[in-house]
Amino acid sequence: MSLGQYEKAVESYKKAVKLDQNNGNRYFNLGYALATSEKAADAIKNLAKADELGCSPENTVQLYNLLGIICFDIGRYKDALVNLEKAEQIIGVDMDIMKRKVIIYG
Repeated sequence: MSLGQYEKAVESYKKAVKLDQNNGNRYFNLGYALATSEKAADAIKNLAKADELGCSPENTVQLYNLLGIICFDIGRYKDALVNLEKAEQIIGVDMDIMKRKVIIYG
C-alpha cells in the first residue's frame, strides 16, 4: 500500500484474511486497499466484516471514516452520516468529519 501498488496490496491482504479469518484488522486492511483501488462494493463488504469482528482502536476510527467517505461517494448519505458520527464519537470533534457532514446536510 505504501508503495502505491494497490493491486498487489489487495492480493496480499486477501492472503492475510485467509490465514487469519477472525481478525477484523485483516479485513480492514483489505477493505482499505480495495477502496483505494476504487472497488467500493468489495471494500464495503470487507469493512463491514472488520466492524463485525472488531479492530484495533486506530483502525476502528479509520474504518468508520472510510465507510463514511465511500457511502458519500456512492450517494448513500444517511449511511455516510451514521459512519461519520461513529468515528466522531470515538475521536471527538474533527474538522474533516465536520466538513463532510456539512456537505451531506447541504
